[in-house]
Amino acid sequence: MHRGLCIPEIVYLIFSELRNLFPEPARDKTLAALAVTCRDFLNPALDTLWSEQTTLRHVLKCLPSHLWEQSVGSEPWDEGQFYLRLLGPVNPEYWSRPLFYASRIQKLTLDCSDTMHDAFPDASVLEAIRAGLPRTYLCPNLHNLLWRSDEDAQLPFLNLFLSPNLDSAAIMVFGVSPPVPLDLSILSLKKLDFQFPGNSSLVCRSASSLVLRLNRVEVLSVTNLDRTALQHLSQLETLRSLELFNVDAQHIGRLSSVVPRRAPFPALRTLKLGDVSYSGVNKILRMLPPSCELDSFTAGIQFHDPAMFNEVYTLLVESLSHATLRMLDIGFFSRTQEFPPSFERNTDLTTLFAFQNLQFLRVYSPVLLGIDDALAWDMARAWPNLTSLLLHSPLDDNLQDTPVLTLSGLRAFAVHCPCLTNLRIDVDASHVPADTITSSESSLSVLDVASSPIGDPDAVGSFVRQLFPHLEKIECQDWRWEHLGDMAPDRYLGWKQVEASLPHARDAEGEQEEEEDWELVDL
Repeated sequence: MHRGLCIPEIVYLIFSELRNLFPEPARDKTLAALAVTCRDFLNPALDTLWSEQTTLRHVLKCLPSHLWEQSVGSEPWDEGQFYLRLLGPVNPEYWSRPLFYASRIQKLTLDCSDTMHDAFPDASVLEAIRAGLPRTYLCPNLHNLLWRSDEDAQLPFLNLFLSPNLDSAAIMVFGVSPPVPLDLSILSLKKLDFQFPGNSSLVCRSASSLVLRLNRVEVLSVTNLDRTALQHLSQLETLRSLELFNVDAQHIGRLSSVVPRRAPFPALRTLKLGDVSYSGVNKILRMLPPSCELDSFTAGIQFHDPAMFNEVYTLLVESLSHATLRMLDIGFFSRTQEFPPSFERNTDLTTLFAFQNLQFLRVYSPVLLGIDDALAWDMARAWPNLTSLLLHSPLDDNLQDTPVLTLSGLRAFAVHCPCLTNLRIDVDASHVPADTITSSESSLSVLDVASSPIGDPDAVGSFVRQLFPHLEKIECQDWRWEHLGDMAPDRYLGWKQVEASLPHARDAEGEQEEEEDWELVDL
């Protein structure tokens, strides 16, 4: 045997590549064969074979065969899914072989929504494991856990998998009961996604109690928190990314006036707020100090009056770093009422021009943005570093309204945004400018026009090809899948005719066909 294969680090690297090279059945057979080839290959092959699991079935089938029974689902909703049932108590002496392999698992996924793999372990199976297990954790070397269950009865057994070595955990429960207390070993977590349904005070208290035990977390995603938990997080030197859902301003309450030990959120770079009121956004952003160098901000904001939009933009400019912000993703939605598209044209995006280093900007507005050619030129000059600009408005659902922006306005992005590759904007392409276009260095590859009106597809295609020479794809609303008006089919077919005329679109289609041919050869 080559001397290099006697070095464990090299063997582990080779076997890791083999894991990514083969599909699942062939990969597992290959690694199992390598494990019995020679003594030097045994542990590297078994470690690689068992390192990532999407089921407990393989571990439990290492128990004596009289202790388990396997079945396969036959109903439409579970056809092909494996079920494993334990037939009796599992005494400690039966666990030596299963634990020999379970100790090698580093990533475990137990997902009730994944119909491609085994069903989520039944509570009776988890109870049998806990009752007979001769140690605290089934997988003591587990580093990554995804737990998504839909029954309250399964949740108390979560502690079986919260090993001291756990670095990353995603825990999502779709039951109705409040979260159970979790093991204190969760203190070592660096990444936690902790989601429970609802927005009750009980869920908020449970999540907040858990967060107060986190002292080393770097990435956190959680459903709602109270004031004490937020202030605890603000003092962590490790927290880089924070995502909060169902933020309730009442749970946050009045923030403490006590001067903290250090500036809040010293390492925070990414902040995401989902389903939050303006009051909630305001309270959280006011916690950020001027020294906070936030790189990315995302928010889904509840509103009752479109006049609130400008207040939100002003709040963002007052609270976020103008120099460091690279990504801004804002969506407005209303649960109580719908506004007619003509209610108000929200054109005051100019407030956001303060963020001159933006690379990604997405705004979803339930009222028309009303972007005209002049504003398009101002936007392009204000954000020359954009790679993605995605502006959504309700034009999709109201084809009677014509966009203010014309094809001439699109020139602004070709001239001033050389790095822009993805543009989503409503445009009136009923008329094509008569003047010619000079050579363009635009990098745009995807143009999303939603349900924008279009005139002569040939003329529009000629204009677009000159303006965006690297364009590969034009996305638009498909009337076959959307509830759109009578004009939708003509608009969709017109834009698809333009897309078919793009030289890079034909090249991409040819490459895709070539890839499919190679896949057939491999089969």
